[in-house]
Amino acid sequence: MNRHYVRIICFTALAALLGACSSAANSSATSDASSASTSDAAPAADATSPAADAASPDADATSPASDAGSADNTANVVAAIKKFVADEDGQFADLKGSITKQGGGMTFYASSLGLPGAATCAVYKYDKTGNWFVNCYYPADTEEKARTIEARVIAEVTKAESGWNVVPVKPLPPGNLTASMVRDPSNKHGVYVYTDKAGDGSYRVDVTFGTIAALSS
Repeated sequence: MNRHYVRIICFTALAALLGACSSAANSSATSDASSASTSDAAPAADATSPAADAASPDADATSPASDAGSADNTANVVAAIKKFVADEDGQFADLKGSITKQGGGMTFYASSLGLPGAATCAVYKYDKTGNWFVNCYYPADTEEKARTIEARVIAEVTKAESGWNVVPVKPLPPGNLTASMVRDPSNKHGVYVYTDKAGDGSYRVDVTFGTIAALSS
């Protein structure tokens, strides 16, 4: 299935999931782009429809990947996560570069900030709603590596944003191995993290930043 249309299912499920956690999530999904937990993680919530992969810019533009194994990589990732989250309310204006792609109701922009270790990061807007997101993804050649990356990313998000909850998405969307929403206690800011398997047999972990209102619309 085309990734652009799969997101329609994805955000419908996120709206249902977040609605079970907070009254802040109360909208329908109509978008068309492409696990570990902490001790204070919120319990899993059932979605009324299967979730699917969040928007993924693939090669739509970004910053170069960094050495995920470097000694100071965790500190760099934590700093990047804090910046992405801080810019959610401002529609990532501080990070948005030139337009790199338009089509399918989406507009993609280069991101001036990358997530160390990720292959790409891009800012994008869903034109119909005006909602803004940043998506970064990590490629992996085995499921074990993908799961390890996802667990590490979720741990890094909860380290960067102390007190945030990890809510597993259930039921999982077709093709997704895992999917979690990491959100703040006030249910205003979130990071959607999931792992799926590509048609060529490779794996990828996607990390999508956005306000809860945007992620659930």
